[in-house]
Amino acid sequence: MSISPRVDCHLHTAAFSCDARATLGGLVTQAQRLGLDLLTTTEHVDFDPRDGCYGHYDQARHLAQREQIRARTFGQLQVLIGVEIDYQVQYEADVRSFLEDAMYDFVIGSVHYAGGEFIFGPTFLRGPERANYEAYFEQALHAVRSELFDVLGHLDIVKRYGVEHYGPFQPARYAGPIDALLRACVETGTGIELNTSGYRGPPGEPFPSLPVLRRYRELGGELLTIGSDAHTVEDLWRDVPLALELAAQAGFRAITVFVDRQPRWLPIDLDA
Repeated sequence: MSISPRVDCHLHTAAFSCDARATLGGLVTQAQRLGLDLLTTTEHVDFDPRDGCYGHYDQARHLAQREQIRARTFGQLQVLIGVEIDYQVQYEADVRSFLEDAMYDFVIGSVHYAGGEFIFGPTFLRGPERANYEAYFEQALHAVRSELFDVLGHLDIVKRYGVEHYGPFQPARYAGPIDALLRACVETGTGIELNTSGYRGPPGEPFPSLPVLRRYRELGGELLTIGSDAHTVEDLWRDVPLALELAAQAGFRAITVFVDRQPRWLPIDLDA
């Protein structure tokens, strides 16, 4: 499909994310084959000892990789380095310390635990829908208000497996918490991510969906990154063209990328 920008800003590699199978070399080769202009690896960083990836990430080695990448050229492809940090209120001080003086290009703040439970686990999903979803949005609001992150990752990801237990996710039912979250994003200058992995799972739509994207734009939101959340080479840039069309429908004219944690805007061109 002829469409731009040709970027993917949410990717994981096996070297630093325990649940990934892709290699950096494999992602670069695939990105060049697809004609991409930019990719950003965003490796998992977890602070909760209960998490399966806890202790897997090596910051010193990753930052050394960034310096090695900056010393190389990859043709037209720009390769950037970032992290996806699992946010929980009780670990906020640890996250703040972790990010101090750390030279990343891009930092995603994501919520994978709410109400003390892993949001993809059976214990959490046995709970009532409203209580679970509102606990997720509350934790996400804390993440945004911390002002630690460039963007909030995969907003409304609580629906990933929730749709199988509770039925289709209905943003209108959670208009209050979602509005509070989006307003906080605008007020703090925290962007949101358009994450295409939802197309590959039960929701059949990205995180977040069109109504939430449109509301963020109505409130003045301008910082919107896009990523496949690929953990394998095959999923690189998967469904990104479809999501770019959705972003345009929501009123966005550009997608944001972060370099040295500073935003840059790339125009959306559906006829590139």
